[in-house]
Amino acid sequence: MSYVELKHLLAALALEAVRDPARARWAPVALACAEHASPRESRFQWRDCLTRAVALSAPFGWKPTRREITRLVKRGLFERRGDLIVIPPRFTAHLEYFKRQTARLLQALADLQGTKDPARIAAVLFNAGLYFECHEWCEGLWKRAPGASKDFYHGIVQVAAAFYHHEKGNRHGSRTLLGKGLAHLAPYPDVYLGIDLGRLRADLAPWTEHFAGGPRPTDFPRIKPAKSQRELRGGNGSALEGVAGERSSLA
Repeated sequence: MSYVELKHLLAALALEAVRDPARARWAPVALACAEHASPRESRFQWRDCLTRAVALSAPFGWKPTRREITRLVKRGLFERRGDLIVIPPRFTAHLEYFKRQTARLLQALADLQGTKDPARIAAVLFNAGLYFECHEWCEGLWKRAPGASKDFYHGIVQVAAAFYHHEKGNRHGSRTLLGKGLAHLAPYPDVYLGIDLGRLRADLAPWTEHFAGGPRPTDFPRIKPAKSQRELRGGNGSALEGVAGERSSLA
């Protein structure tokens, strides 16, 4: 259960960060601390991580402070024992996951460049390899979307879930979810809501073969925008307005 707890905690913090970049400053601090820790030694002082936190924060123009540590302690990601920062023992077995997801989030935040467009956020999360976070975000879009676009979002939810399970080594789950996702996306044109859906389907084809036992493709699929402004309008562009991602029950 410690992995599941960490997964949901990091995802919740990540989605807060993409909704409001002012709440994203925890990410370089958390990554610096996770990089410093090890399964054998998960206790350290703030000064041990400060130089690395400064370097990771610099591209965003942020200055790391102890306030971020305090916030992460309150959320349960860290503990504090006197002057020491502690990664809870239940999370130390999953330090590689901790570091990977936080590093991917920093890349996603750099790529987002402050956008508030929900579809763009979904694409950036997916392309950064934040598949669980993309699933969480897109499930909210799916549940709130108007009728015509509902199955589109459902399809993206299932495609993201397929690659989440792929990273866990669950080929059966990946094959099943990717098949369901593609079935939901099948009725839509090659350009829909600003997404180059034709390109995505083409990128997913070799992965369908891989999940059925074929060779592993060289590149992961990416969700890309349509090229022209006319295409970017796609179908019903207003379907994205006022829609926000929500937490789901994906395990």
